[in-house]
Amino acid sequence: AAAGLALRKAFEFADEFAAKTEELRDTARDLRVTTGELQGLRHAALQSGVGVDRMASALRKFRGDLNQAERWGNGTTWMLRRLGVQVRDGTGRIRPMADLMGDLSVAFDRIPNPIRRTRVAVRLFGEDGRRLLDVMHGGEGGLAALRDEFEALGGGVTEDAAKASREYTLATNRL
Repeated sequence: AAAGLALRKAFEFADEFAAKTEELRDTARDLRVTTGELQGLRHAALQSGVGVDRMASALRKFRGDLNQAERWGNGTTWMLRRLGVQVRDGTGRIRPMADLMGDLSVAFDRIPNPIRRTRVAVRLFGEDGRRLLDVMHGGEGGLAALRDEFEALGGGVTEDAAKASREYTLATNRL
């Protein structure tokens, strides 16, 4: 009976891990970041008191605007350029989200007026942008320090673990 209970708990753990990893992979794919980068941003959000849901909501809004700007540009790319943030890489594509977030942290620190800083954050990230400023304070060093802290704590779910979890989910679905 004890062995059966232990086996059932092991499968429950594996199923829960697989479900959370699948959500992590899907969110990372939607935002065009790696799972490691997303976990680092989530850690920064938790440490700053923002919360994972608000962070995800703000990043989804920002990513959606960037996706729309991929071809021709829009108000978001215009505002980023005005803040001094290089939006496109050498090939003309939108730069990775993690790079943009680091540059935005520096750009927000250069805005001396807190009301204007908040207005810009809301324009870029939606209503949750106000709280996102708490994550991005201290320039790139503040955000980078929180990411480094996350790495020092173990770095969360690795890419290999995420792939193994995906294979486990597919195998259990086939079964």
